[in-house]
Amino acid sequence: NAWQRELHILTGIYPREQGVVSGAFSPDGKRILTGAFDGVAQIWDRQTGAALGDPLRHDSEAHSAIFSPDGDYVLTTSTDKTARLWETKSHELIRTFTNGSAVWGGVFTRDGKIITGNSKGEIQVWDRDKEKPIDAWRHPAPHGIHDLALSPDGKQILGACDDGIVLLWDLQTHQ
Repeated sequence: NAWQRELHILTGIYPREQGVVSGAFSPDGKRILTGAFDGVAQIWDRQTGAALGDPLRHDSEAHSAIFSPDGDYVLTTSTDKTARLWETKSHELIRTFTNGSAVWGGVFTRDGKIITGNSKGEIQVWDRDKEKPIDAWRHPAPHGIHDLALSPDGKQILGACDDGIVLLWDLQTHQ
């Protein structure tokens, strides 16, 4: 029966005083990354539950937090109108990507670029070494993009929008 309840044993607790809005595993599965309402993203040891290093801070809600595919970087997005790139081991802030509105979603591409989606429906592509976007386009209606996902082949991006639709764009043509 698909609805049968099963008992699952909890293997870790990663506490935050404020609610947690996102969570991710590191590519090697050894670390957990959380983003919270209080603007803090934290890296945790998966086995011990201990916080690893200083928190990664925003000025308001850390809406999403993800590891890069190689695990060397963390991307956090926030309602403070920024996305931030951090070095995983040192927790050093590498770059702040400033947007015109709350940044709700972000992904890494295979070639190391960063794509963000914001509350005004804008998609922006960033090179981690530049402060301005290298490409941008927007949702056809002025609705926010809450989450992003990259296709397995890295050629399309899926945007989950607050107007109740999901959009699929080709990264080359933006259509």
